[in-house]
Amino acid sequence: MLVFFGSAQTGGLRGGLNFSRSITGIHLGGFVNLGHSEKFSNQFEASFSQFGTKQTDDPDLPEKLNYFKIASAFKFYPRKDVNVHIGPEFGIPLNSTDESNDFFRLFDFGLIVGLEGYFTKEVGVGLRYYAGLHNFGDDDSKNFNSAIQLSFIYLFKSKQLETWGH
Repeated sequence: MLVFFGSAQTGGLRGGLNFSRSITGIHLGGFVNLGHSEKFSNQFEASFSQFGTKQTDDPDLPEKLNYFKIASAFKFYPRKDVNVHIGPEFGIPLNSTDESNDFFRLFDFGLIVGLEGYFTKEVGVGLRYYAGLHNFGDDDSKNFNSAIQLSFIYLFKSKQLETWGH
């Protein structure tokens, strides 16, 4: 709690496209950024995100998996309007075509690595790679979610941004 109350805060919205194997999905959510200095911050995110692949038994039938995602990103700002970030991301399945309904088999966990840049004080874009670390396939198959995410970002006005000259 000391980190939360001792930090400058800002929030915003992010949304865009997930390019996941042969499926294009969407992601949409919000975030809170807790700035510790002009160079470092932690960002906490909650979002809806789609991943998927074409099924192996019918290559023309795509399968999208919808997740509620929770992420935490450690951010470094080499410039005021640019950051690089890395952190864990957890996914809770919202839909499944798996007849066993095995929640833990479809649960997703991975790592995000990305870059964000801002055109104005409030508007920016992000490019991120998500590498799934949890096999959601059966014992014989190796199925890991992975995606390149292109995001459009809107920051709410805040004292943190004003203080740091954004």
